[in-house]
Amino acid sequence: MEILRLAFFRFLIVCVVILTLLFTNNLGPFTFFIIAGGFSLVESILSKRKFDRITGNKFIDYGWILFVIITVAAVLIYSGEYE
Repeated sequence: MEILRLAFFRFLIVCVVILTLLFTNNLGPFTFFIIAGGFSLVESILSKRKFDRITGNKFIDYGWILFVIITVAAVLIYSGEYE
């Protein structure tokens, strides 16, 4: 459970779930809203409890931003391709 204290791994899990749903054609607007809203709620609760652990490694501490950018780009490209 210590690994969940790193934002990098939490974002990795959510991005993998979103991309898996996207590429299996199961990601709809409602599903995306539920996943994003639930994750946002969990992250806000965890930030209030100071759950995150800072490692000092910039890739681990801020690498989650890359996952979010890749996921957003994949969703936009894939959903625009089949409209």
